[in-house]
Amino acid sequence: MEAASIACSVRVKCVNQRSGPALPFSHWTPDSLRRAIQAAGVALWSWNIEEDTFVMDEQGFEMWAVEPTQDLMFEDLSARIHPADRDRVRAAFTATRGN
Repeated sequence: MEAASIACSVRVKCVNQRSGPALPFSHWTPDSLRRAIQAAGVALWSWNIEEDTFVMDEQGFEMWAVEPTQDLMFEDLSARIHPADRDRVRAAFTATRGN
């Protein structure tokens, strides 16, 4: 059985600052994507649903205020969600897991 996971994706429009038009996808480099993600303040993460583990980039750990060496599970992060939103978010993640 293949492990299920959830990952966020980001659509980035690369713009040439001199001429302004968007660069074709073929011109995107890992470095230009990293710079765009960093400039946007976006965190990249992946959640393995079956194992209930998260993998995040440095920005993700900073946004969630957790140590990068910490093994993360949903409950670790849900403790940091605003109490007014916590039940709704937990219900959505439980539905995702199929429990």
